[in-house]
Amino acid sequence: MHRSMKLFLSLGLFVFSLFISFKTFAGEGFRTHYSPAGALTGEAAVVLNDRPGFFGIMTGSFINTDQLNDKEGNNAANQSVYIKSFPSIATLFQNATGSNTLSVGQAFTQSQRQVNLIGGYVSLDSYWGGKLIGAVNIPYANVSRQVTATVDPNQIAQLQAYAVANPGIAANVNNTIRALTSQAASLAASKSGNAEGLGDIQLTGAWSHFNGVNTKYVASFSVTTPTGTFNENYPVNIGFGYYTFLPAMAVIYQEKEWTLAGRASYGYNTTNNSTSYKSGDFLAVELLGAYRMAAWANIGVNVIQFNQLTADSFSGAVTSISTTQSPGGLASLLGTSVPIDDGQKTTFTAISPFVVFPLPSVNSLLTFQYTFMPVAKDSIHANFMQARLTTRF
Repeated sequence: MHRSMKLFLSLGLFVFSLFISFKTFAGEGFRTHYSPAGALTGEAAVVLNDRPGFFGIMTGSFINTDQLNDKEGNNAANQSVYIKSFPSIATLFQNATGSNTLSVGQAFTQSQRQVNLIGGYVSLDSYWGGKLIGAVNIPYANVSRQVTATVDPNQIAQLQAYAVANPGIAANVNNTIRALTSQAASLAASKSGNAEGLGDIQLTGAWSHFNGVNTKYVASFSVTTPTGTFNENYPVNIGFGYYTFLPAMAVIYQEKEWTLAGRASYGYNTTNNSTSYKSGDFLAVELLGAYRMAAWANIGVNVIQFNQLTADSFSGAVTSISTTQSPGGLASLLGTSVPIDDGQKTTFTAISPFVVFPLPSVNSLLTFQYTFMPVAKDSIHANFMQARLTTRF
């Protein structure tokens, strides 16, 4: 047997067992504790047989978020946000535009760089016919968000035309234009920012059973803890501010060069005590297919379907909570709290092609993965590029 194939066999168990339980994270509203990059990974296609001992994984991810999608899957961040006029200018504004609301167009971009350090142990002995696995996933992230806002140019033109037609109040109209434009820009800037630090640590226990031929079953339970910094007054947070409990079941089957795997998990989120906001419970299902090209590489794809089963809920005072039309005034412009309009339920489909390479000289595996999201509703829309180095000690 080639040395690279022996390496595959040595590393395969704990990588698969780990990643059916752990993954990097994408919070409240548009974020979830279940990443679109998935929990099944290319390493799952390597081998079924359990190999006891310590293991470590280092994951580097770059996440580019270009949209916040509404419940129809449309780009909510770049649509107009309708904001109630201030009482002091309401009459003037309505006379000029025929409306009592100001339309502001938004642009939203966010980039995230994240490193995850994962360590764990596969038991030497068997229990109830399978191995026990324990691991901890420690994320460290840097997030940069940029929000810009522009007052509807048609409304600006209407105000300017009104000033020309009414020279006696032209100064007031022009002051109104400057005030509205400045206010929108200032509020958008206040929602921009950077954050860096430790994220929400995840702890997982798993039981893994191999039938000795071609099939493996894994049951796991994960707890994601609110260790990352969260402040409701900050526009960008690394932490989510609540716990997520995640039981999961996975099956992996191999036939010659082919591997098929599936995973189902149910997530329960606690309430964020800082904001009185509770993200709804969810179901995530993944399907993975892979092909061993040769001793030097495996290629494949993972498809994930995420559906929030219960809507987000909010038990605090309703203030600025929507990126769409709401009674929140100018402060609602992409507020820190996110939509509860008609009950937010995040849904997304994500597809992740991958390739796995052995590194025999360092007893490791190197995996590259790219994730894109053809469907995203009440969700971020993002692309993930990820590299993982897996080592057995």
